[in-house]
Amino acid sequence: MLSWLLRQCFVKLCRAELSARIEAQQFRRLAMQAARRHRELLSSLPREQTFGARLVIKFVAPGIAFFHAIEAAGVDRAEAVHIIARSNQRLLKPLLCVAALFAYLLGRRAISRSRRIWAGLNKFFPFAPPAWKRVDVAAGPDGFGFDYSSCPIAATCREQKALDLCSGAFCAADYWIGDALKVHLERTETLALGHARCRFRWQAIDPGNPRPGNAGSQ
Repeated sequence: MLSWLLRQCFVKLCRAELSARIEAQQFRRLAMQAARRHRELLSSLPREQTFGARLVIKFVAPGIAFFHAIEAAGVDRAEAVHIIARSNQRLLKPLLCVAALFAYLLGRRAISRSRRIWAGLNKFFPFAPPAWKRVDVAAGPDGFGFDYSSCPIAATCREQKALDLCSGAFCAADYWIGDALKVHLERTETLALGHARCRFRWQAIDPGNPRPGNAGSQ
């Protein structure tokens, strides 16, 4: 049921993104092709070891399926990545707004709230081991950090020959989380870009000397 609901959400979001360039009849064919790719993808993927990892893969699967369908319809590959990224952002926006509101219950300082939130995300749900292999790293008094040496999202995208989609549409979500929590992410290495780790360094934003916004994926 969840997989079907996510796919239906993507149908609506991608229709909005493509309405100016693809006719309704062509989009219906694209959506049918994406639905078929989505079912094939879910049936071929290995079962993840944790519930959180299985849930995350259910989230990224429609994006991968629509990405390949959109590219097959003649859309430039880079633009197809942007379409999925924008659809992901619109899909996640309500959840991030709610998360940002609840975050204020966890402390006065944004960096302290974020540290507590990511501790829960990384230890319990959804990015818990063994699906995500993580090492915590010191990042100074006004920051915190960790490295992922394995990530099922990157592994799935690699198998589907879509690492550029992973980098541009899925890794980008970490920056949107940073925007919602009012902290800055510095990341110079990711598994999707061929590095040995995803390097997360979260820093407090100094109101008197603000850092650049979390606008990019890399």
